[in-house]
Amino acid sequence: VVRGEGEAAFAAILACLLCAGAASSVRAAATAQYVRVENPTGFVMEFRQVEVFSGGKNVVRDRRNMVTGTVPPLKGDEHPTYESIVVSNPREGGEITNGDTNVAHRASEWRAYVNPVDNAPGLNPWFEFDLGQPLAIEKIVIYGSRYPERCYIDKGHRVVSLLDKDRKVVWAEKWQYYDQKKYPKGVFEFEPAAAGGTAGQASSGTGRSS
Repeated sequence: VVRGEGEAAFAAILACLLCAGAASSVRAAATAQYVRVENPTGFVMEFRQVEVFSGGKNVVRDRRNMVTGTVPPLKGDEHPTYESIVVSNPREGGEITNGDTNVAHRASEWRAYVNPVDNAPGLNPWFEFDLGQPLAIEKIVIYGSRYPERCYIDKGHRVVSLLDKDRKVVWAEKWQYYDQKKYPKGVFEFEPAAAGGTAGQASSGTGRSS
């Protein structure tokens, strides 16, 4: 997913956020093939671990190969582009799936594009998991990195979303990463609901291969 497609996907996420609401007391898990996390107003973001539960199992554990995202330019990439920083199966993907849930540990950065001409930083670093097939997503748990230390020039806005096999957004939730009152432990938990169900809330408790 490169720049134009990424912008279209984020527009769809915003639309989903605006129309989300509670319509039923019985929650049905949302079904999706892609799980996406992004920082729409910042240049960089870090996460220690991401867990995606389906059928009671974390289906992304040790599955670096499922991950694609925006990373710092790889060695030898002297003229990075929007396309070249989007990498599949990146080293960073191994870090967020290796089971380390200690939020005091630092993780590698997911970083937006930097214009090599004037070094102007861009916005909206992201990563996503391709689960390979549509699955009922019961829960997503995201662990902060060196929490609650702040990343440079970061407003803390985060969005997690689910997309179906056709990349249509079926659920999305935004949260404030640095809200220590709400998330004192730096752990962000979501229970995505299918359309017509109760919207999930955060609780405290195609690129190159590198």
